Amino acid sequence: MLDCLFCGQQEIKKIMLKEILFFTKITEEKLCRKCKKNLVVLKKFATCRGCGRKLKDSKLCEDCLKWQVKYPKVELRHLALYEYNLFIKEWMERFKFQGDYRLRNLFNEEVKVIFKTYKKEIVIPVPISQLSYKKRGFNQVTAILKAAEIPYTDCLINEKNQLKQSSKTRKERLQMEQPFHLIKEKAEFIKNQSLVIVDDVYTTGRTILYAKDILIKHGARNVRSFSIAR
Repeated sequence: MLDCLFCGQQEIKKIMLKEILFFTKITEEKLCRKCKKNLVVLKKFATCRGCGRKLKDSKLCEDCLKWQVKYPKVELRHLALYEYNLFIKEWMERFKFQGDYRLRNLFNEEVKVIFKTYKKEIVIPVPISQLSYKKRGFNQVTAILKAAEIPYTDCLINEKNQLKQSSKTRKERLQMEQPFHLIKEKAEFIKNQSLVIVDDVYTTGRTILYAKDILIKHGARNVRSFSIAR
């Protein structure tokens, strides 16, 4: 029996034939079929090869073309699981802002699958400000990584006690100042290394590009990025 972590509905879990024939581990589902239908899986569509948004083809979108001019040394290579929609917005509201900590587990299996492709990269979560941490009690990004049992290393600190990103307009997001600093002790650690920055949602790209830029400037070889939604 499956108890949907999001809506609480119970349903009988479907067991895949391969799980029976090959005695593979049964996938631990978190969402009922009804809730799953609300998720738009981006890998099923053509997406921008820079930021991962849905496009008619896999060229760089207009935003990424602009970022490419501004950050010629930064690799525009982002991967996201789902398109940002009302379902993802509600998940974020309940998990991130209302503190429903159980919802960190919602995408465990999907995150585990993705990070099998990041075997050579050091995983670095986007940090939140001390003000946000004090209000929330946790960093939503590290909570997601811990729930999926993904090892990570904190290399950045966020010293800007600004308004939360979700409360800002697009223009305000794009104009925000660099919020990150590299932890001094991690300077040698990241040199010539391949990294993957992790955030919960990619919106304008401003936050992730600031994180990538500071890591590249301190000697990282290349920096990709990942988020639950785009």
